[in-house]
Amino acid sequence: MEPIPQTFIGFDMQTCCDIKNMLSTENWHLNDDLCSKLELPMKKLCARYLSREKRRGLAFDPVAHFHLRNGAILWRLNWLGNPNQMGMDLSYGLMVNYKYNLNDIEANNYEYLVHSKVATSADVQVTADS
Repeated sequence: MEPIPQTFIGFDMQTCCDIKNMLSTENWHLNDDLCSKLELPMKKLCARYLSREKRRGLAFDPVAHFHLRNGAILWRLNWLGNPNQMGMDLSYGLMVNYKYNLNDIEANNYEYLVHSKVATSADVQVTADS
C-alpha cells in the first residue's frame, strides 16, 4: 500500500471547501460522523486524482506513475488505511493498493505509456465516476 499525498485535495475546488473545513477539525478521523461524511468524497477525489490527473499524458502522482508504467492496475483505495499520525499528515490516512497481474502487465504498460490509459479495478472506476 502507498500513501496518497495531501496535495490531491485541491483538484476538485467545488467540493474541497467543505472537505477542507471538516479535515481541519482536530482528530477528525476519530469522529464517526465526520468520517462517514468524508469517506465517499475523499475516495472519489483520490480515485480521480490517481486515474485522471496527468502531466504530459502520464499520472501526476509520482508513485502512481511508477506502478502504472510497470504495468500495475490501480486496484483499491483504503479509507483510513494508515490512521497513525504520519499517515494522517501525509495522506489523510488514505492508502492505495496496486495489483500486478502477470498476464496483463505488458498490455497495461503499453496502454499507459502509449495511450495514457490508467488500468483501474471496477471499484476504483465506479468511485471515480460517481
